[in-house]
Amino acid sequence: TVMEVNANGCDVTWIVRTDGTKEPGPPLAPSNAALIDLIRAVAAEPGPDGGSEQRFDAAHPSLDTTYTGRYRVNHGPWQTIPSTLTIPGTTTTLQILTATPHLVG
Repeated sequence: TVMEVNANGCDVTWIVRTDGTKEPGPPLAPSNAALIDLIRAVAAEPGPDGGSEQRFDAAHPSLDTTYTGRYRVNHGPWQTIPSTLTIPGTTTTLQILTATPHLVG
């Protein structure tokens, strides 16, 4: 059973199965532009739960980062900090150097 399909461009794909195995897959489209059109078409369809369309374009990228940590006292064992903390901050402009489409669903 297929769990997800990972694509790095239109012709380099990997199929990940529910048992954890990973195998090369077939090309998803004849060109990267055609792959982007395919992703936009799929994203424009409502989800199985009736949800709204999702955008796939350069105008609305988003990134959230969660940091975790560990500490130790007097060379004792490392302890994991049991929670995360969200720190509000100002928006920062990011330059996207590469992007890999990842279809989820």
